[in-house]
Amino acid sequence: MKRALVPILFLAFGGTAWSAGLTDAELKVLGEIARDKEKLADARKRLEIVRSPPAEKVERAAPAARSSTTKPVYADRFGDLVRKQEVAREPGVVAAKPTEFSPCAGFKFLLRQDWKDIGFLECPQSVDKATGAELAFANDIANHNRILSANGTAALVYSSLTSDPPLWWTPYYTSFATYVTANRTTNSSPAFASADVEKLAYGAALELGWETSGGANYFRIRGDQVENNLKGTMSATATAEFIPVYYPLYIHYPIIRPGGLPVDIRFDPKLLVQYAQITGTKGVLDFNGLTRALRIGPELSVYLFPEVDPTNLLSRMHANLTYHWAYETYSGKPIDWLQAAIIYNIDDAGHFALSTTYKRGRDEDTGSFAHVYRIGLTGKI
Repeated sequence: MKRALVPILFLAFGGTAWSAGLTDAELKVLGEIARDKEKLADARKRLEIVRSPPAEKVERAAPAARSSTTKPVYADRFGDLVRKQEVAREPGVVAAKPTEFSPCAGFKFLLRQDWKDIGFLECPQSVDKATGAELAFANDIANHNRILSANGTAALVYSSLTSDPPLWWTPYYTSFATYVTANRTTNSSPAFASADVEKLAYGAALELGWETSGGANYFRIRGDQVENNLKGTMSATATAEFIPVYYPLYIHYPIIRPGGLPVDIRFDPKLLVQYAQITGTKGVLDFNGLTRALRIGPELSVYLFPEVDPTNLLSRMHANLTYHWAYETYSGKPIDWLQAAIIYNIDDAGHFALSTTYKRGRDEDTGSFAHVYRIGLTGKI
């Protein structure tokens, strides 16, 4: 069997897999791939991405050791981890104990601007590609108004990603987190007091993942308490998110240099169901003027990562755009939220950055209308 697979291994893996000392179970999986033309073509395509990244990508990933092994920049880690889970499985055999594959397993602390900048809890979007908690100051000389704002989310996360679970309905990936989100904007001029924001939200999140033939499906459930201190109202919210990953259509998987352009693009769609209810003795929700609100709708995030020489100014920049449309069922009216950002990392690791952000629409937690743009300093962990 091994002798028969030698030509296949050299053809599909460039000769490196045989020297790595594959097990009988791994050889069996490779044999099944080799006998299926579509799977073999897909395997060659994925291996070519891993083995032959653009020269600029190699330099940025490892400037001090260009000959070291590299992997796709900006690719979500789940693309690799799901494949590891497939290779680890031997058909017809159920593992007595799941194997931990996650390089991010255990507890970790995150500091981001909001949930859109965290991504998956298991291995969150890396620091240098995320938007951090923001502190900004603006002086509107014409209107004699000074604006101070702070916006961020802090989360403590525990995660685990294992090999094939013993039961089909058992998720192979589980993460949970506790978090606090704060958003405050203060205007010194009474004429602009209506634009002030003072929101505090705290709660917990659970994330589960199931493997599919073309990628994976992930579900996140969040529940929190939201305080709108300016209006003196409190509300409880519950959010359910469906996050698909599908490699053939590049859903939550990077498109490397489309059309030869020096940029990588990633599209991250999701479906959200959001419920909110006033828990205090007074007040209504700004979503619809009622004490309850139920929103259902899609959200699409687009990420742009320049692929240029690391000495180029653009190598430290990236941008993102998120649009969320929802139908509010109690009022029968649509509402939306638009958020965009351009980030320039100050340090190589990206812990500190300058950011320009633009937000317009109904705040995702309180429903208050916002239309603001900011230039500020962000911090990320």
